[in-house]
Amino acid sequence: MAVRVLQAAATAGKAGKMKIYGLDAQDDVLAAIKEGLIHATVFTDYETEAKVAIDIISRYMIPMTLITSKNVDRFLEQ
Repeated sequence: MAVRVLQAAATAGKAGKMKIYGLDAQDDVLAAIKEGLIHATVFTDYETEAKVAIDIISRYMIPMTLITSKNVDRFLEQ
């Protein structure tokens, strides 16, 4: 999205006159940062994010109820 903002800024003659920030550190955004066209981006470490999510899920399991033909009526009444 930051690259599209950069393109729009260039079309409007505003490139270099505003700070543009990106998200996810994509290659084209990194190149634009190196060129001084985009101010910054945020790198999201998905591997660490997934590990933390699994850790949280394993510590805070929410009980679930299996619904079958034997107990479905109880849930239909709610």
